[in-house]
This record gives sequence, structure tokens and C-alpha cells, in this order.
Amino acid sequence: MSQRVASIDVGTNAIRFFAVEMDGDSISRVLAEERIPVRFGHGVFSEGRISPQEKEAALKGLERTAARMKELSIQKLRAVATSAVRESPNRREFVRAVKQRAGISLEVISGSEEIRLVHLAVAKRILLGADQWIMVELGEHCHTHIIPRLNKVIEGTDDGGITQVVGWKGGGGFRYHRLAPSLLAKDEHGNWVVNKQYNPAMLAEAVCKLEGYRYAPSSEIYWQHGHSSEDSFIYVTTQTLLVEQLRRLNDEVGPRRGLLICCGAFTARNLSDFPRLTVKKIPKAVLHRCEWGHDDYSLEIRNLPPAAAPPTPQTPLNGSTGKDSRRRMVTLLSYGET
Repeated sequence: MSQRVASIDVGTNAIRFFAVEMDGDSISRVLAEERIPVRFGHGVFSEGRISPQEKEAALKGLERTAARMKELSIQKLRAVATSAVRESPNRREFVRAVKQRAGISLEVISGSEEIRLVHLAVAKRILLGADQWIMVELGEHCHTHIIPRLNKVIEGTDDGGITQVVGWKGGGGFRYHRLAPSLLAKDEHGNWVVNKQYNPAMLAEAVCKLEGYRYAPSSEIYWQHGHSSEDSFIYVTTQTLLVEQLRRLNDEVGPRRGLLICCGAFTARNLSDFPRLTVKKIPKAVLHRCEWGHDDYSLEIRNLPPAAAPPTPQTPLNGSTGKDSRRRMVTLLSYGET
């Protein structure tokens, strides 16, 4: 007999709603899937509590979700809140407001329970066996949670977790790198172009990285944006280079050096006329180096190899599907009555 079940995950950066029709332990039909962008982490980890604006946005979103569940005749639901709500001192007030306005019983789960559920979801898809595995969660948590916490550890003001156990009094340091936006984006005609968010310096550094050059722009020679050796350089520009410009660059580089030019376009028909230059067009030169046009590179369970069925050897198989990822979402949560 089939039944309709749903899960609500009130996370750090969004509220996720997923509803399906179950036939036994498998999904027979996806009924609804929605992501409501409410950035609890911004207020909780910077200001110390859920702000009135974030609270109202979340309540309105959950009211719409409750109405949608009624339309879908959902029979069972589990609604959980994780890190951001858990860390907020006004979490009880928020949970009461959710119950009053949306009629949803929100469960604030512990960090260990959150990790257990993540492990359960992964174990449903991958045969972990006796091997050691590292699970990495990607998202906004780095600069909404981890960095503020590390700063407190260094300042000696953190009073939780391992800090308290080992009696850490402060000190230390860490390195932090923020991911840049996608280098390439599609224009209104569907063509790949350099992202407008990139200024010339950002573009030069990104192309140096992709081409295997060290970004080290010269303050004296405009075409030296980086180098791979003492006599091999790279020049990055979005300009269309004319034949005369290429000839001048070829002469300036000289017989003992080489120059890779990544440019928007060039007019020369025969590049062999410039033996010291290697000329490539961007974005074509880097189009197949990475995946472009995404603002979320979060790890998807569906991209991981599925588990082999026991008692076969523990060899991951290929061929996961979007349906598998949805099954993971449902098995992540056990359900309680609405």
C-alpha cells in the first residue's frame, strides 16, 4: 500500500521541502521538491541569534509549505532544524512560532544526530565496509560558522567542543580561500563568455591557474602576467589582437623566450609567422577545463558510485540517477505522524 510522506530540513542557508509517494521502501512518484532561501547562518553566526527578518521569511515559507502538504494529502512528515537554529538562543521562540503559524512540529536535532543521518544517507548509497572514509560537506557553513568559530578559538574566547576539553587558551592561525564565481557564463544567446564579475586581474589569475602558470604580474612589462619557467610567460587579455600587435609582441619576447597569449580573438591567419608566440582564444581555451556556470558545487550523492550488493566485492558501480538521489533524501529521515 502506498503512502505519501515528506521531509522538511531547516538548514543554515535554506529550507528544503521534499514530498514523495512511497511504495514500500521505494519512491514511486515525486510529488514536490522546493528550496526556500532563508539564510539563518548569516544572523546566527554573525549576530548571535535568528533575526526578526529571517524569522518572518522562514515562517512565511513554512506556511506555504504547510498549505502545499495539505494539497498533496501528506500522511507522514519529519521536520528538522540543524546547526543555525540549534546554535541560536531564541530557537525555542522560533519553534513555537512555527507550530503556531504553520502547524508544523519542528525538531531541533543535535549535531551528533545530524551526522548520524548524513552517515545513514551515504551508507544507503555506498557500501562503506571496513574502510576509512572522509565525508566533506560543502556550503556556506565555512564563512557563516567555521570561520567565526576558528576566530574564537584563536582569540581564546571559544568555550565549546574540544577547546574546553583540552583547555585551549588561544593562539594559532588558519588559511582561508574563498572560491571565485564561475569564470565563464552564458550570454543571452547561449554562448559561453567571460563572466562580467571578473576584472582583468581576476581573469589573468584564473587563466594562469588553468594553464599551469604562476600568477606574477610584472609592474614593468605589460604582457608578463605569469610564468611557468624563467623563459616561459603568459599574457591574458580580452582584446582582439591585430597582426601588428602580434608582430610587436613576437619581437619583444625575443629568441630565447616564449609567450602564451590567451586573448578574446586575433586577426592573424598564419600564426607560424610568430614563432615565439602560442596564441589561444578565450573562452575556448578553457571551456573544457572545468564545469562552468554553477553557483553551487555541493557534493551530490547521485554523483557517487552506488554500493555493490552483498556478498559481491566492495567495488563501486557506475550509473546513479536523479531518482537515486531522491531516494537518499527520503531515507535520510525517519518519519513521524503529522
